[in-house]
Amino acid sequence: MPPITNQSPERQHPEPNGPMSVPKYLPFAPPNGVRYEKGDEKQLCEMTPIPLWEIDYRLLGGSQFPRLLPPMFHLGWPVGRDKLLELVQREFPELVLYTEADQKGEVLWDSIVYIPDGIIRDFNIPEELHECVQVSEVLHPDGTRQAALCVGDSRIGILRPNPGAIEQIAQRFFDGKDPQWYLDPWQWQWTRKVRILSPEEARKWAADMNAQEAALAGVAGI
Repeated sequence: MPPITNQSPERQHPEPNGPMSVPKYLPFAPPNGVRYEKGDEKQLCEMTPIPLWEIDYRLLGGSQFPRLLPPMFHLGWPVGRDKLLELVQREFPELVLYTEADQKGEVLWDSIVYIPDGIIRDFNIPEELHECVQVSEVLHPDGTRQAALCVGDSRIGILRPNPGAIEQIAQRFFDGKDPQWYLDPWQWQWTRKVRILSPEEARKWAADMNAQEAALAGVAGI
C-alpha cells in the first residue's frame, strides 16, 4: 500500500539515538531512565491511548520547557486504512479516486487523504481550524503504525473551541466513541528545541560566517 501522502518530509527521518538526557519525572521519558534507545517507541506506545481529557499538560503545546520539546501526540481514531477507505466511499463518494476516468476501475488508497475535505465542508469547520483535521499515521499500542482520522494534535491544538465538532464527528463516523491520544510514529520522544534566529541574529550570523570565510581565504593565499 502507498504511504499516507500528508506526512511532512521532516517526519521521514527519525533520530531517536541522540546524546540528550531527559529527566525521569517527565511523562514518556526514556524507559532506561537516561537516554532513548532504538525500539523504545514500542514500549512507550503501550502507555497509550490516553483519554481525551486525561493527557498530561506537560505534553501539550511545547512551551513549558525552555530547552525540551515533548513527544507529539495525535488525537483521533486509529481504525486503519481499510476502514477509512470504506468511510470515504460511504460518506464522501464524490471525493473517491479511481484508476480510470468517470469513476471507473479500482478505488485508489489515496482517496482517504480527502476525508478531511469532506469533514471540513459538512461540519463547517472554520478555516483557522482546518489543519486540525487530518488523516495521519499513529503508533498503535501494539507497536504497529495505523492510519487514523485525527481532529488535532498536541502541537497545533484540537478542533475546540469549534462547538461540538468533535462530538458530531464521533457520532456520525465512530458510534459516539471519543477520540484518544496516540503517539506519533516519528516524533515519539522528547527532543531539544530548535531556536529560530531573529532577522537581526540571522544577519549577524551570516556576517560572522562571511568574515571567517574571508579570513580563511586570506590565509590560504599566503
